[in-house]
Amino acid sequence: LLARVLLAVAAAAAYEGAFFGGDGDDDYVLMLDTARRAWAADPVYQSVPMLYTGDWDGLLEGPTWNAWWTQNSYGTTMTSLPFLEALPLQWTATSQRWWFDNMANGSDPRYGGNEGFPPDGCLCDDGSPTHCNYKQGDGNVPIHDWTIEETLSAIIMQAELLLITRNASDIAHFLPLFLRTSNLIETRRDSTTNMFLVGVAANLLAPSFGAWRLPNGRRAWSYMTGISVSYAAALNRLIELEVLAGRTYFADLYRTRRDMTMAGLTQFFAPAGDYFVRSIDPDGTLHGVLGQSVHGYYESSPNHDAMAWRVVDDATAARLYDRIVALGPSIRPNVFILPNYPSYDDMEGDPPYTGLWAYGTWVNGGVWTTEEARLQMAYYRVNATDDCYTSMQAIMNFASVWRMDNPLTNFGKTVYQPDEPINLTVDAFGAAAGFIRGLFEYLFFAKTLVLVPHLPFTLIRLDQKFPIRWGPYSLYISTIGSSHLGIAKVLVNGVSNPCATYNKTAVELIFDLMPTASAASQAAVEGDFSTATTAVNISIQFFIDNTVQPRVRASPPAHPWYDMLGSGPAGVSDGLSLWLDGSTTASMGASVKHWVDLSGQGNDATQADEALQPEAVPGCRAGMACVRFSGGRFVQGDLKLPTTKTIFAAFEDTGTTTECCSGLVYTDGCDGLSTKFLDGGVYLSIDWSGSPSTGSTNISNMPAVASLTYSDMNSIADLWSCVDATDGPQGTPSSTYMIGSRGHDSAHADRFFVGDVYEIIIYNRTLTVEEKSRVQSYLQTKWSLPNRNPNCTASLDCTPSAAVNHSVAAARCLQAALVANDTLRDTLAFDRASMLLDFAHAGSTRCLLQKNGTLPLLPTPASTTAALGSYDNTVAQMYTGLSNLMAKCATSSDTLKRAVAALWQGCAPSGRAQSSLPAESGAY
Repeated sequence: LLARVLLAVAAAAAYEGAFFGGDGDDDYVLMLDTARRAWAADPVYQSVPMLYTGDWDGLLEGPTWNAWWTQNSYGTTMTSLPFLEALPLQWTATSQRWWFDNMANGSDPRYGGNEGFPPDGCLCDDGSPTHCNYKQGDGNVPIHDWTIEETLSAIIMQAELLLITRNASDIAHFLPLFLRTSNLIETRRDSTTNMFLVGVAANLLAPSFGAWRLPNGRRAWSYMTGISVSYAAALNRLIELEVLAGRTYFADLYRTRRDMTMAGLTQFFAPAGDYFVRSIDPDGTLHGVLGQSVHGYYESSPNHDAMAWRVVDDATAARLYDRIVALGPSIRPNVFILPNYPSYDDMEGDPPYTGLWAYGTWVNGGVWTTEEARLQMAYYRVNATDDCYTSMQAIMNFASVWRMDNPLTNFGKTVYQPDEPINLTVDAFGAAAGFIRGLFEYLFFAKTLVLVPHLPFTLIRLDQKFPIRWGPYSLYISTIGSSHLGIAKVLVNGVSNPCATYNKTAVELIFDLMPTASAASQAAVEGDFSTATTAVNISIQFFIDNTVQPRVRASPPAHPWYDMLGSGPAGVSDGLSLWLDGSTTASMGASVKHWVDLSGQGNDATQADEALQPEAVPGCRAGMACVRFSGGRFVQGDLKLPTTKTIFAAFEDTGTTTECCSGLVYTDGCDGLSTKFLDGGVYLSIDWSGSPSTGSTNISNMPAVASLTYSDMNSIADLWSCVDATDGPQGTPSSTYMIGSRGHDSAHADRFFVGDVYEIIIYNRTLTVEEKSRVQSYLQTKWSLPNRNPNCTASLDCTPSAAVNHSVAAARCLQAALVANDTLRDTLAFDRASMLLDFAHAGSTRCLLQKNGTLPLLPTPASTTAALGSYDNTVAQMYTGLSNLMAKCATSSDTLKRAVAALWQGCAPSGRAQSSLPAESGAY
C-alpha cells in the first residue's frame, strides 16, 4: 500500500509551505498555507495578532472598534480555536472573559426602569474590561430584547475553548456561569412547543430581527430558529464539559434540555422540508419562506450553523446545502453568502428600507465574514471543498490590498469603511479559519477527539506543519492516499496505537489511551505561564485511487481593489460631474458619436459630424477599448463647473504638434488639461486664457495618468501622482467642455489632441490629497499604466524608529536569556518576545521589499504608510503587554515567574535597551 502511495505522490504536483505541504492539488495546499499565515507575523498580509491591545492584554474587533464583539468574533474564533498557539489562545481567552466578567446579575440599572434590568446570565453584544452592552445598540434600542443569541454564541465559544484546553480550574470557574445562562434561556422556553420566545434584535446578526408585529403596531416575542440551533450547539458542549468535570447530574440536566430543544427545532422546517425558516409567530405566521407573499425570504445563519455545528444529521445537512446551491447567485452574488435573500420585510422599522437598512448594505443582505467561517464548516461537512476554496479565493482579493473590513457592503463587493487607508477586523479572517478547521472538523468531546477528514479527492498527501491543541498535546496531522476511498490505517507516532480507532470516514482519539504526556505539559494545562506540550504525530492513511490526476485550479475572477471602495472611481463620488470611460466604447463601431457619462449627471459627450468623430478602438489598452483622436476630431458636451475643480485623464499622446495647448480636456471657461509640443517632446500643460504653465516630463508616446487641480490657492498638474507643473489660481466657471480640442474655429485650427484617451474624470470641487491619490491609483491600476515619472520615485524610509529599536533590543535580550535557561524556555514570556521580534522583522522586510520593487506598494501612499505603521503599532502593543506581564511576574508568588521578571529587568530598565541594528538592514 505504502509503495503505491509513494508512486502516486512522485507523479503529483507538490507544494511545500511554512504551514502546509502536500501533493496532487498544490493550489489548494498553497491556499491553506496562505490562510494559516493570518495568525503569524507576515510581511505581505495582515494578521490576527495586529488586533492585540497591550493595555488590556487581549484582542479588539479592529482598530476602529474598541471592544470585543460576540457576533463578530464568533465565526473566526470558533474555527481557529483548535490551531491557536499559546499566545493568541491566551489573548482570545482574555477577551472572552470580558463578557463573562460582566455577566448580568438581574439588577443592573443602566438601561433605565422602563426597559427593566438585564437578566441574570445575559452576556454582551460587545465587551471590554470596563463595559458591556447587553443590547444591540443600533436602531430603536428601547424596544430591543437582550442579547439572547449573542449570549449563546459566547457560551459556545468559551465551552469549545475549555474542551480544547481541558483546564480543570477554568472549567470549574465557568460551569456555574454557563448554568446561569442556560437557566436564562429556559425562561424563554414554551413548554408546549419546546421553542423559545424572543423579541426585537435578540438574534445573532442584530438588530435585523423584528419579532412579532401585532395589529396595533407594537412588537411581541416570537419563536426564532436561531435560538434553538445555537442553544442545541451550546448544550452539546456543556454536556461534554460536565462529563469531563464528573458532574453527572448537570450532564443529565443538559441532555434533557438538549433533547427538548431538538424536538422543538423540527417545527422550524419550511413547508418544503429542505431548509429552516427564520421564525414563527405565536399565531402560526412563518417568517422566511421563499415565495411567500409576505416574509418571503431565505435566512442563512440557522441553516449553515445547523450544518457547521452538527446540530442536524448528515442527511439533513445535505438537504440544507442543496437549498443553498439551488439559490445560486441570489444568496451568493459575490461568492460570500448573504444573511438573507431577498430583502427582509419584517425588521423593526417599516419597509421600504433605506440607508444602512437598505438591502445589501448592513444586516439586511450585507456580507458578514463571521458567517463565512461557519459556512466554510458547512461546506466541508458535505465535502464541498470547491466551495471552500472559492470562498478563500474571494477573501484574498481583500487581503491582498489590506482591506479586511466587515461588513462588506453592496452584497459583498465593497468595504464598510472605504475612507480608512486600510481596514482590519477579526471577522474578515473567518474564511481563512474555517478553511483550515473544516479539513478535519476537530470534534472535541469529554473523552475523545474525533477527526473527520474532508480533503479534495485529488489531494493525495497533506502535511499540517503546525499543531492542533488538545489538553497537554500538540497534534501534528498528516494524510496520504485518496480520501474519497476511505481510511485504511491510522498511525500514532509512526505505529498503530489503541488510542486511535477509526472507520472509513473518521478517526477517534481516546484521551486516556494517548501516549503519556510529559510532566511539564500536564502542569502547563493548569497553569497560565508555561507553554510546554507533548508532540504527537497522527498519520491518516487512505486507500489509493491510481486514476486520480493532479489538479490545477483556475484563477479567481478579478475583483479590483478600486471596486471595494463604493460607487464612483475608487469610491470617490462626492462632486463627480463627468466620467467618460473608454472601455464602454467597445461596441460603438468604428467611431464615437455618443459617449455616455457614467457620473449620473447626464453630461454625455457627443459629436454629430461624422468627419469629426474620434475612433473607437477595441483592445487598445489592458484588453479594453479606448477612444483615438487624430486630425482634428473631438467630442463635446454640457458641464457646469465652478472655479475649483479636479480633472483626471488617462491617455497616451502619440503625435500632438501644437506648441500651445491640445485641449485634451478643455472647458469654455478657457481652462483644462492639455499637452503641448516643445523641443521635440510632448509635455503636460495647465490650460488657461493666459500663458499656460508647462510640465517637466516628456510624455510623448508614453501611456500616462495626469490630474489637474484648480483650488482657490493655486493650480497643480500631477503626472503619476507627483507634481509636474504649477500655476496660480487659474480656474474659471464653465458650462461646456470638449475632449480632444481647444476650440473648433479658425483661431484654434491646430489645437487638437492626437492620441488615445482611456478615461476622463472631472469633479466640481478640489479633492483631498487622499481622494486624488485614490483616483490616480484607480486609473493607473485599471489601465496598467506604469509610473515613468523620473521625479516620482518611492521614498520609503525603512530605518526602524527609536521606539522599535528599543523594543527589539529588550525582546532579543530576554529571548536569549530564556533560551540559555532550559527551565524558562517554554513560557509565554518567550512567546511574547519572539512574536514581537517576528513583527518587527516582518515590517522591516515589507518595507525593504517594497522599496526594491519586489512587493507592490498599496494603491495609495496613505495606505502604504498605514500598512507599514501597523507593524510598528503591533510591536508597541506587544512591548506594552510584555512589560505589564513582567511587572506582574515580579510580584508573583511563582518562583518561575519571578525569575523571568528578573531577566526582563536586566534587559529593559528605563533607557537601557538600545539596538545596534544598522539602518535598513531588515535584520530583525
